[in-house]
Amino acid sequence: MSIEKMISETIITELETNVKIGKTLTDKLEGLGFTPQTTKIQVRRPHRKTVELDNQHFKFETILKTAMTWANIALVWPAWWGKTTLVENVATSLSLKFYAKSVSAQTWIHEFFGYMEATWKYVPTLFREAYEKGWIFLVDEFDAWNPNVLASLNQATANWVCAFPDKMVTKHKDFIIVMAWNTYWTWATAEYVGRNKIDWATLDRFAFIELPYDEKMELTASTNKEWCKYVQGIRKKAETKKVRCIISPRATFMGQDLLAEWIDVEDIKKMLIFKGMSQDEINLIDTKFTPKAF
Repeated sequence: MSIEKMISETIITELETNVKIGKTLTDKLEGLGFTPQTTKIQVRRPHRKTVELDNQHFKFETILKTAMTWANIALVWPAWWGKTTLVENVATSLSLKFYAKSVSAQTWIHEFFGYMEATWKYVPTLFREAYEKGWIFLVDEFDAWNPNVLASLNQATANWVCAFPDKMVTKHKDFIIVMAWNTYWTWATAEYVGRNKIDWATLDRFAFIELPYDEKMELTASTNKEWCKYVQGIRKKAETKKVRCIISPRATFMGQDLLAEWIDVEDIKKMLIFKGMSQDEINLIDTKFTPKAF
């Protein structure tokens, strides 16, 4: 029997949308020596082209189903986990256009709502177009945004009509706003120093979905499985030993490319994993890694 046939499938029906989700291989299959397989997702909607997606985060189903209720969504995850691609895949699954914008303390509200020129001509934005025409709009790093400016979006996220500089605009029924952030109630931390506390009046408008690293997905996407497992082992050890650091999948994917160029593994570890750590912290979590010959 092929590995593909060993993957069980479930059918989910939501708002006239059938989402066929192929589950990842179980730990038992991994124990037999099989490489983790891609999570395959097929989305079928009436009168729409069938969409097939490979290797999605294990919370993708939850995000997709939440989006299908047209709720405002807040995604909470650690550094670098392909959030833009994930939300874009949600948009693709729902046959909606997608736009993403990263924000910071220097991002002002006119970048979302537009403004009137001296000649009284309105200058629109992609947020306005998304709001009026029904796109999915991702605001990335929104806990780094000025909270007072962020609060200006409350009218757009909570109501079916919003005041723009030129007129009142009715929100399209398909408009979905997705906020992505890292700190999840901790606000500024040693790892994320430039984060701001956000008003509960803003937070109350969103459905929160927490997304940890999907290490099966990371391993499936990796071209150097041994290095990926090493990075994941160091990540777990750092968490156990309470070493404050960020060991994201970047360490896996950048590291495998550096290894392919025969850069010394100890240098790679310093560049990607142990940066910013004291020698005592490194000693707590470091283990030997011997690259295999290519």
